[in-house]
Amino acid sequence: MPKHKKFQSNNYIQFSLYLLLLILNSSILPCDKFKDFSLPPKDESDKDKSFLEFKTKLIQAVQKKDAEFLKSITDKDIKFSFGEESGKKRFLESWDLDKNPKDSNIWSSLENTFKLGFSKDKDGFSAPYLFNHFPEEYDAFSYSLISGTNVNVRAEASIKSKVVTKLSHKIVFLDRDSNENEAEGSKDECIWQKVCLANGETGFVCDQYLRSPVDYRAIFAKKNNKWSMVVFIAGD
Repeated sequence: MPKHKKFQSNNYIQFSLYLLLLILNSSILPCDKFKDFSLPPKDESDKDKSFLEFKTKLIQAVQKKDAEFLKSITDKDIKFSFGEESGKKRFLESWDLDKNPKDSNIWSSLENTFKLGFSKDKDGFSAPYLFNHFPEEYDAFSYSLISGTNVNVRAEASIKSKVVTKLSHKIVFLDRDSNENEAEGSKDECIWQKVCLANGETGFVCDQYLRSPVDYRAIFAKKNNKWSMVVFIAGD
C-alpha cells in the first residue's frame, strides 16, 4: 500500500476511535460535570448565649408539639408567604395551629429545618444553616443538598436497586428532564428523585434526603430583649 494511503487510513482509524470514545463517554456520563462541593450542617447557636438558651427551649417545644410555646415566640408580623398574607393570626390558621395543633404539619417541617443547624448573621439567626451558605454559583432551583451521611444513591428508583455510591452532604443537580423524575415506589418506599452527581454520573435518591436551599427556613430576631420567629417560609 502506498505510504500516503496508509497514512490516510491510519488517520481515519484514529478519527473513528475518537468519535467512538466521544459516544461512549456521552453514554457513560449522561450529565455535565460540575464542581464537587460539600456543605455539612453547622450550628452557630453558641455564638449568642441568650439564643442558645432560646433554641434549646424551642427544640424541646417542637418535640412536644407545644403549640402555646410556639405561639408565644411567633412575631405578630411573621412573614410566611410571598403573597399578601402575613401576620401571626393568619400564620396560625395556615398551619392549623388554631384548631388541631397536635396534628399540624408544622412540627415535622420545623424539626427538619432545625436539625440542619443554625446560622448567625448581623440581624439574628436562621435555620437551616445551608440557607445562608449555599454557594451562589449553584442555581437554587436546579441544585439540592444531600442532607444526610452516607446516603444511598441507587441505579434505579427502587429500594431494591443497586447502590452506585454513597454521599454525605454533597450538592447534586436535579434531573427534572427525565421522565422517571420523582418516580414513586410502593407505599413503604419513598418518592425518588433522579439526580446528577458532580462526576457526571446519575442515580436516584429518596427525596427525604434532599434539601433545597429554597425549602422552608426560619429566621429569628431579637425584639425588646426577646427572641422571636419573624419568618417561616419556603420558595423564593
